[in-house]
Amino acid sequence: MHKAIPLYSATINFHVVLLIELFQPSPPVVKRCQIIFSDLQNIFKLFYTVHCCCCYQSGGYGETMINNLLNMFFPETCPVCMRPALDHATAPICAECWNSICRYTGPACQKCGKPLVSEASTTCGGCLQDEPAFVYARSFGLYDHALRKAINLLKYHNVRRLSRPLSDILLRMNIPPADVVIPVPLHEKRLKQREFNQSALFGKYVAQRLDLTLTLNCLVKLRNTAQQVGLSSQDRNKNIRKAFRVNHAELIKGKDILLIDDVITTGATVRECSYVLKKAGAGNIYVIALAHGVMD
Repeated sequence: MHKAIPLYSATINFHVVLLIELFQPSPPVVKRCQIIFSDLQNIFKLFYTVHCCCCYQSGGYGETMINNLLNMFFPETCPVCMRPALDHATAPICAECWNSICRYTGPACQKCGKPLVSEASTTCGGCLQDEPAFVYARSFGLYDHALRKAINLLKYHNVRRLSRPLSDILLRMNIPPADVVIPVPLHEKRLKQREFNQSALFGKYVAQRLDLTLTLNCLVKLRNTAQQVGLSSQDRNKNIRKAFRVNHAELIKGKDILLIDDVITTGATVRECSYVLKKAGAGNIYVIALAHGVMD
């Protein structure tokens, strides 16, 4: 027997539920219509962009109207809880699962931010053995549940609309003062395959909100290294060694850097990036990321 979708108090959501109950197209039809409406949304933004009367940032009723139409007729299924995701801004992740993304507050290395088993030690063994060039690295949460799903949808399934709400999560962190924002770069081959660098999307938004300089072509990746996923800590360090270079060192000389990445696991990538930035004359280097993955 068909399971009824819960009714919501808001009038528009009440109508949404009635429409879904009366007419449920097949998944392929829904997917095609979602793509069409997404394209219509982009066309709408080209010709009709609403700006806030106070800060003049884009957004407002126009985007909300299109989003409401998308939500009304073609709600996506949340990949975390498998319920309809009626909030298009974070779709396909529903608002409830999105709001479950929380900051990690447990014991962590004061240098690299790696989660620790207990508070007895304040610095992990890796940082004691080989101190990183950055002042410190911090991640908002752990790489699991809704946060992991959101990052993977952006990176591997091209759900680029999640870049903005994910960037807002970064802005909820205690971001240190810096002069320049530098995202961890991708190799040009990987960039062509993916068509975008998720860290650059975060960096652009954070730099705009904090009125900082964004530098995209200063730190470059020389080698198309193997994927870090699945490699041991030692293999990750070998894989990433001498993979980065600084161009136009004058852009960062003596300046404090905010280095942005999506996920930190062993920290091998941000360590190597920080090392070459420091060697090129950068001042203090701070690293922020959305999530910290803990290796087994």
